[in-house]
Amino acid sequence: MNLLLLITSEDINFLPFMKSIIGAGHSTFIVDKQVGTLIEVISYCKKKNITGVITTQEHLIPKLARETFDRAPTLDDFAGSMFTHADIEFVMIPKLNSVVTQTYGKFLLQRFVSKLTQSNRWYKSTAFTWEVANESTLERLYNEFSSCIAIAIDIETVEENLAITCVGYCGIWISDVGDIRTHTIVIPCSSTYNLTYIGKFNSLPMGKIFQTGKYDISYLARYNVPVINFIWDTAVMFHCWYSELPKDLAFLNSFLVRDARYWKHEASVGFRDERYYLYNAHDCHNTANAFMSWLIEAPEWAKKNYIIEMPLIPICHLAEMTGIKLDNDRRREVKKHWEKVINTESAELNKMLGVTFNVNSSKQVAQLKIIFGCEDIKKGDEKALKKCGDRHALNKFIFDKVLLIRQHRKLVSTYLKDVGLALGDIHDENKQRVLYSLNPYNTDTARLASKEHSFWIGTNIQNQPREEEDRIKEMYVADFGFHFGEADYAQAESRGTGYITGDTGLIIAVESDKDFHSVNASKFFGVPYESIIDPGTGEVIDKTLRDLAKRTNHGANYYMMAKTLLDTMGTEKVLTAKKLLKLPIHFTPIMICEYLLKQFEQTYPVVRIDYPAWMIATVMATRMLISAGGWTRYCFGNPRDNKLNLNSLIAHCPQNLNAYLLNESWLRVFKEVWLIHWQNFKLNAQIHDSILYQYRIGHEYLNDMVKDCMHNPIVVKDIKGISRTMIVPVDVKCGGARWSDCK
Repeated sequence: MNLLLLITSEDINFLPFMKSIIGAGHSTFIVDKQVGTLIEVISYCKKKNITGVITTQEHLIPKLARETFDRAPTLDDFAGSMFTHADIEFVMIPKLNSVVTQTYGKFLLQRFVSKLTQSNRWYKSTAFTWEVANESTLERLYNEFSSCIAIAIDIETVEENLAITCVGYCGIWISDVGDIRTHTIVIPCSSTYNLTYIGKFNSLPMGKIFQTGKYDISYLARYNVPVINFIWDTAVMFHCWYSELPKDLAFLNSFLVRDARYWKHEASVGFRDERYYLYNAHDCHNTANAFMSWLIEAPEWAKKNYIIEMPLIPICHLAEMTGIKLDNDRRREVKKHWEKVINTESAELNKMLGVTFNVNSSKQVAQLKIIFGCEDIKKGDEKALKKCGDRHALNKFIFDKVLLIRQHRKLVSTYLKDVGLALGDIHDENKQRVLYSLNPYNTDTARLASKEHSFWIGTNIQNQPREEEDRIKEMYVADFGFHFGEADYAQAESRGTGYITGDTGLIIAVESDKDFHSVNASKFFGVPYESIIDPGTGEVIDKTLRDLAKRTNHGANYYMMAKTLLDTMGTEKVLTAKKLLKLPIHFTPIMICEYLLKQFEQTYPVVRIDYPAWMIATVMATRMLISAGGWTRYCFGNPRDNKLNLNSLIAHCPQNLNAYLLNESWLRVFKEVWLIHWQNFKLNAQIHDSILYQYRIGHEYLNDMVKDCMHNPIVVKDIKGISRTMIVPVDVKCGGARWSDCK
């Protein structure tokens, strides 16, 4: 095959790299000068018998698309898009200098180039046909769609009044000989009649397909036209195959469909313009084709992942639509308290500096660093300012105050803002609720992630400050007649690390009846366990030493080096460790951290030495990590040559194991408690290692049921092939009318 590599002068240095991407068996011509017109390119190709063009020349996109754009189109959007002109196929690829900086850059480039070099391996989109439905056609279309095998659905919304503007449906039909046909309709949400038919389409029995469908089903539930048989979500499907790659629909199409072309810029057209409905139709059609391509190409392990992950979606939807009641009076009270604290702290800082100082002003912070002899520290984040403080006692006093004010300001702006209310309760503060979202496909480990709700309101429910003095959890209150309960896995990640690595010392320590961090302090630093914690009462005697062991364990578990441990702990705490452990006077902070990590290594050598070596060998040989729960992650990073990649993968195994157990418990609590005792129980959220819920007062037995649901023994095979059954204990705190009251 004759190919043209049409690049820019910036790409010249990467030609050897591109040679390996294109591979043997192809004659490749190279042009590195910007061409003015598409005719020039086609003329050149005809002379050289070139049938395929691979290009990074961004300015060609409007010419290839034959469209006028509201803003200049970019390769970031159009990478992987294919165009055909005069029987010549053009494939846009990312800028080569960006490709080499991504762990998955080479993989993606090979994928996009193979649209030309291995075209027979690709899924090709079905023909795009569409229409806007109206009262005269809806009955006919409904009957036609009743015979399809699956329907892809997409909605368009506007933030004002949380209104649905239209709903698109792409039906999929397969003939007796295996031919696939699709047809897309768009129903404007403009009348009661149309809404009735939207409800009828949603109630058809065949499987429904969405892209990030929790957003769509939230709005459809609000309109009282819920969807029956939502069993496919293309974002979840792709996460189950390549969790490290982007998961937006445009990327999925460029990755999964040979003749895909970026279309998201069409969304800028006016509301209810026919082009607006066309955009909705394209979303549906492309969702359907991404779905079919995935079914054909995705390996069995990705489909097994999907069976594990997809059942979480409806439960997350129900939990996030339930939300948590908000005490707005308490929120305002706590906010007022912290604003008063901030004003007092700011006045003290201004008095010390003799000026009105804005702790969030990068310019003023840079000037402050110069004044205090820290101009060589370029950044202005927390770690950088702590380093400034480490240089002198006066520095520490000033920069600690800056950081404290920043911390308290963030507390107010992030957690005490008007986080938004459940619809319909805006005028009644007694009925206001905080909403949020819970998503399993936003993390590499399959742990649920949280952010604001699909209704453009709410908060990240998982990152609410836990400290009692922050007072944030005081504003979350149980519904009338209910109390909060929170069931928490104990030492889940350390326990998982022990069983995955097979480090018997760590397994014994974490399974002991003794306090885990005090056991570590005793082992790391050679002091009696009884001098750290009272075995009889459980009261911590030496909090400083216990905290030091806790920080050391956390850092060493995930293969931190001395410098990172120093940045994480801060120089002050490291120097405190030096004094506490009576280390030699010549020990620098780095040497102290090296000492701490050495103590961990001597205590748990398999975790610190054997496990990283196993990780490197496994990923370099197979690119796969398979958890005890059966979840498989494809790994793009090189753990042998990149420390950050290694650290990420080392953390993945225990975090994924923990996520798997928590997600299994989430499913069990839903099936065995919420579904059966729905009048007396509400499932609210996953919070890191715990499940937050509410139970009706007088039905305290439900706490035991939740605990039983979280008792999930799992067989874990360690890195040497030895299998052990791991059971993570569950601690239940309950009885609180406020989240902060759970004891």
